[in-house]
Amino acid sequence: MDKRLPGGLTAREQRFATMLCQGVRTGPAYRQAGLGKRMNDDSAYRAGLDMSKRPRVVAYMANWLARARISDLDSAGAAVS
Repeated sequence: MDKRLPGGLTAREQRFATMLCQGVRTGPAYRQAGLGKRMNDDSAYRAGLDMSKRPRVVAYMANWLARARISDLDSAGAAVS
């Protein structure tokens, strides 16, 4: 069983969600979080999309973005999109 962090996420889920908040695309964020390293691009995108819809991931991202400063984001445009 995966170890959960205080917010209910695993470390990899948290890393994935943080990268999405910073503007990294779904497939690359999924791989960089240490998930699906051997998946092709389409499979990594689909798995990342599924993970991004999990309620605990959505809640973490909403909280992260609510507390984020412009300097935390990849670009100023990411703050409004």
